[in-house]
Amino acid sequence: MKRKIRITLALTLFLSLLMQLAMPVKAVAQSNLNKENTEIEYFDNGDYLVTTLSDASASNAISGVSLLSEPTTVTKSKTIKRYNKSNDVLWYLKVTGTFTYGHGYAQCTKSVATAKSYNSLWKLTDKKASKAGNVASAYVTANVYMTFLSTKPARIIKQILTLECSTTGKFK
Repeated sequence: MKRKIRITLALTLFLSLLMQLAMPVKAVAQSNLNKENTEIEYFDNGDYLVTTLSDASASNAISGVSLLSEPTTVTKSKTIKRYNKSNDVLWYLKVTGTFTYGHGYAQCTKSVATAKSYNSLWKLTDKKASKAGNVASAYVTANVYMTFLSTKPARIIKQILTLECSTTGKFK
């Protein structure tokens, strides 16, 4: 009887230890789903744009779609931030899209645009979101003023940001 209890206790401890070791592996796998892809574009005046693609929500997206699986629905976002040469954020534009993909197709079902200026010399106008096929888009007009008292912009920048989903759930 004592031998049976010892074996059961040893087996229970071993399984408990094994489960504790498996938990961090699961956490690492989940954090890999939230990796961000970043691109940087530099301008002659020292300003630069940082474009980031990231998960907007926890999704059930798994790479690879079998013929027997249901189509996958996922929400992703892409953000573009403009910085000056002092590394201050001037403004940002963000598109958030909800996509369904699988079985050889991809479709954008919802698109939302968000934009904000952090610098009083930059005014954002005409913010719009659109969707077409497998693409979510956001548009904004950035007006740059020379001084606080200026009534006309010194420069006008039309910024377009697109988020595209492939039939296999790859985003760009």
